[in-house]
Amino acid sequence: MMDKMRGIITFLTFCIFIWKTVDSSAATYDCRQDPLDYNTIDISETDPVDTVLVTFNNSLRGLRWTASVNGSSKSYLSLFFKSSMVEDAEDLHSLTLAKILDLELLQLELTSSSQLFVETTYDVVTLDLSVFCVEEPGITNEWHFKIHIQSVNEFYPQFMGSPFKATVKESAAVGTEIFNIGARATDIDAGQNNLTFNIAPYMITQFDGSRYVKLDDQNRGSIVVAQPLDFEAFYTSGRTYIFVNVTATDEGGYTSATSINVTVTDSNDQGVQLVYPGCARPCLTANYSVLTNESFVGRLEVGPVSIHAEDLDTLNDSVIYTLESDIDREFFDIDSTTAKLFKTSPLVNDSYGFAFTIEVRAQETTNEDHFLTFNISVLISERLPKLGNCFYSSHI
Repeated sequence: MMDKMRGIITFLTFCIFIWKTVDSSAATYDCRQDPLDYNTIDISETDPVDTVLVTFNNSLRGLRWTASVNGSSKSYLSLFFKSSMVEDAEDLHSLTLAKILDLELLQLELTSSSQLFVETTYDVVTLDLSVFCVEEPGITNEWHFKIHIQSVNEFYPQFMGSPFKATVKESAAVGTEIFNIGARATDIDAGQNNLTFNIAPYMITQFDGSRYVKLDDQNRGSIVVAQPLDFEAFYTSGRTYIFVNVTATDEGGYTSATSINVTVTDSNDQGVQLVYPGCARPCLTANYSVLTNESFVGRLEVGPVSIHAEDLDTLNDSVIYTLESDIDREFFDIDSTTAKLFKTSPLVNDSYGFAFTIEVRAQETTNEDHFLTFNISVLISERLPKLGNCFYSSHI
């Protein structure tokens, strides 16, 4: 009894597999009629297997077909179709989908995938389908169809290699491109997929960089500097980076998000200052003095503190020291790195008066435009009528 039931179930399953009901939206053609030049069939890339595309009556031995794209026959495409007998109609056959006509799959599988969307709209692919209908022995009519496959927005935009990192100098001008998110975003949906980009606030407020940047072009995804960046301000806050949150939205409304970690680097945009007691930053002037005599040759001690200058940039460069005047260099020298002052020749023939000033230049090693000059007052002890307590004793 059980064997008999299994046989009946197997038979019914076989019948369901073989016999198909005609889709009311599918056109029916008569094999005995003269074929039209071209007929069109509109389907979607997500239409399921067994979707009926077209039906023929007076077909004795079923249907045969070939498929091509842009005039190039592709045997692979023929695998997407099958012929089935229609229920309760012995001479009625339908052409149905054997596989879903997934356009993303076709782009990968077809050797001419780059030509898939040629000579058609960007969101519709047209396949040429020739169906051979056997009317009676020896008589076969060929029908030509244009199958228009409508693409469907199925996938979210994707970012390649996210999350991203970028670097920008604090000296970057407003409008300077930091990152092009459009070059790193894609939509794998078949056809033309235009993405729209936006900048959104980052979830952690203190790391949010949205106010420092903007999109120069929402469609291209060019992210540029929106306001001047100050490395020193970032450095003082304990961090030198910001996060920029970006989104990409496709034409179907699907949105994806990612972030860009933007590191702000120091630029050589600050000048030089003196380190001197009681002088507010930036300290550009100071009162240095030294006492010597006419015949002394050697190091002089400058007071009230040693000479020291520094780059105002947070990650500062070293500073070099030179004497500005050729006349000063005849009798004095200064160490270029330590700023130690030396008297190199005796002062004879009244070369100077009892008090005079030598000018020193303090300059960054990497930037000739960043420097300052300051003076050292030099007193000659023999020529002073009286030495008060204003000047620092000199010889070492």
